[in-house]
This record gives sequence, structure tokens and C-alpha cells, in this order.
Amino acid sequence: MKKLAIATAALALAAIPAHAQDEGGLSPEDQQRVIRDLNVLIGGLHSENVEPEAKSVLVSCIYDNSLKAISDQMATVMAENTQIDQTDMSQVLAVMVSICGYQPQQAPAAAASDTQPSGSDIERN
Repeated sequence: MKKLAIATAALALAAIPAHAQDEGGLSPEDQQRVIRDLNVLIGGLHSENVEPEAKSVLVSCIYDNSLKAISDQMATVMAENTQIDQTDMSQVLAVMVSICGYQPQQAPAAAASDTQPSGSDIERN
């Protein structure tokens, strides 16, 4: 599975038009970040621990937005929230589903109150 994700990421990067690569393209750091984000996306879609609703949001997000836009937004959120461990893929996935608009179902006790969930309410395993 890990080899499949790496191969998929490599194919995705190889598909970048030649003119985009010639104009400077991605820095090595950005390339590693985008590969990580793509691996997180694929891993989240394959995980049995991710709710079906969150998977649906991820699919819609990648369908409606470029991977660049998603990855750039994730980089911004992580830069502003240094407590996020960028090596913990569950935390990175939590950022991704949050910026894609996923809001987890409220627990019955929380639903009884009038509080609204926020991106920080996503469980970070």
C-alpha cells in the first residue's frame, strides 16, 4: 500500500506540464510537502478509521480544488499552528479534512448545547 501511494505521488508529480517544471517548479521542500499531503489524502481514503463523511469531503475537496491549493492552505494553517506535529499523519489528516470543510458529528451531549464545532474539535489521534 505504501509503495502504491509513493508511486501515485510520483506519477502525479511527473504529470506536471514541462513548462511548469521549467519555470522553477517546486522547491525540494515544497515537493516533499506535496508528496506528504498526497500520501495523507490517499491514506485517509483507504483508512478504516476515517469516517465515511470525512472521506466524502476529501474526495469532493480534491475534485473541486487543485492539490496545490489544498497543500498551500495546509502549509499556511500549520505555520500558524506550530503545535501541530507535521510528522504525525493523523494530525496532518485532521488539518486536511478541516480545511476541506469537514465538521464531525456532535456528540449527543454537545448537540444538546448550542456550541458549534470548530476545526480544533477534530480528534487528533
